[in-house]
Amino acid sequence: MSKSSVMSIEDITSQQVFLGIDPDMRNVSFVFLGKGVENEEANILCACVKIPTEMRGEKVTGIECLTHFLQRSPSLEINAQDAFCSVEYPNVRRASSKAADPQDLIHIAAMAGALAGFVVNTGGAVEMVLPEDWKGSCKKTAHQARICKAVGWDYHIHETKNKKQIIPDLSPFRGTPIKFSFISQDKDGNPQQKDREPNIGEWEDILDSLGLALHAARSYKVFVQKELDYLCENGVEYPAACRRLGVKEEDFEVKKA
Repeated sequence: MSKSSVMSIEDITSQQVFLGIDPDMRNVSFVFLGKGVENEEANILCACVKIPTEMRGEKVTGIECLTHFLQRSPSLEINAQDAFCSVEYPNVRRASSKAADPQDLIHIAAMAGALAGFVVNTGGAVEMVLPEDWKGSCKKTAHQARICKAVGWDYHIHETKNKKQIIPDLSPFRGTPIKFSFISQDKDGNPQQKDREPNIGEWEDILDSLGLALHAARSYKVFVQKELDYLCENGVEYPAACRRLGVKEEDFEVKKA
């Protein structure tokens, strides 16, 4: 496996689609990494499902809202088929001065479970991860800068009075085909999809989902390596084990006796 700090999108997605999902009270962002997602038009598909104000918080758990959108967004279901997915679920930070409302955390955890079920129902595999599992204790701006560097994207820092934010430079994205879709609700309550570039506020959630998709790619490699080791220990030749799992021999290592 490559030791490079830059993860080539083409290399990590040559045979597998990876998905990162970041649930939130306002929206849920999905990032697919995969060759040929969205009818082979993109290697990265970023989709953001906006939660209507009347369906947030205690009025509706958010599961009803997500079910409403996901059932009407076939592109999300199609691309989630056979994906290896990381879904973030919340952690309680009792000692933090910025601790979230426990009721909000319950709703987000419920959404995370519903989203995991959605991926499994489409034929994908899911790992549920806490924030510290995939980004440690690093500050958001520093970690999102690392995410951009990991895929070779240039970026700049957008600074306001209250916060700093990492904003990727859309051109040229190292030539990687990328598509952004935003799913919201019109005045009659029907889902509507708009393909456009993210605004400044939307990048924060998208970059977190991209980080989760990259985490899924790393987890997948660890998982496959363990499966290869097990097969080889039980008498299966390495090339045959790779064929059985549908992976390339050069992407993994032969376990030495």
